[in-house]
Parts: sequence; C-alpha cells; structure tokens
Amino acid sequence: MSYATDLAKELKNRNNPRLVGNLMGEVLQIQPLKIGILNNTVFLDKTNCSVCSSLVKDYKRNADVEIKAYSVACSASDSNGDSISSISVNAKTDYDMTITFKDILKVGDKVLVVADVSDQYYYIVDKIEVI
Repeated sequence: MSYATDLAKELKNRNNPRLVGNLMGEVLQIQPLKIGILNNTVFLDKTNCSVCSSLVKDYKRNADVEIKAYSVACSASDSNGDSISSISVNAKTDYDMTITFKDILKVGDKVLVVADVSDQYYYIVDKIEVI
C-alpha cells in the first residue's frame, strides 16, 4: 500500500473510536453488586455503574404479602334470650401480616447494560430473560 493509503487508514482509526454500545452482562455477586461484561473481562460495581430503580425496589411486582388468619367473635341476644338479626362488629385495624420482598436479581442473571458516551460508566437497565 502507498503512504497516502496508510495515512488515511490511521486517520480513520483515530477519528472513529469503537464504541462499546449495549451489552449483556452477568450478575456475578449481589452484596456488593458485581456484574461482568465482555466475557467477564470487565467488572462493574458501584464505582462505575448505576442500577435502574425498577431492579432495586419494584415492590409492586416483587413482594409477597401474607395476612395471617384472624377471627372476630361476637354474640348477641336480647333480654329474653332471643337472637338479634342485626349486629355490628368494629372493624379490625391491627392486622398481623408479613411482607417479604423477593430478590429481583440473582447470581447468574443476565442484564442489559448500556454504556455512556465515554464508555467508562454503565447503566444496568433491566433483567434479560433469555428464551
């Protein structure tokens, strides 16, 4: 090749850096969060990535609520011992319940990773369901 062709190729390489783009990452660790990208050659943690709130606290889809059984006993009779057809019971306001938040991300899950323009900071957008 000629000198001009070699110079043109070098200028093209200099002016057009290869961008990382969107990636699929793998959750390697939960506490603290560690995600591997580019075949686990690059690791993401709290210093170089942010996680979208839907993966952190999507309580509507990821919570189990258990209300334990309760009963309210009542009986009513008039002074003659006859039963009364209409009674009222105060509403129960102190429920015995358990709320359990399920982990959204687990080790081995695949996630969509989007790089910023510098390719130095990443955003974990959502969990990927591989079909």
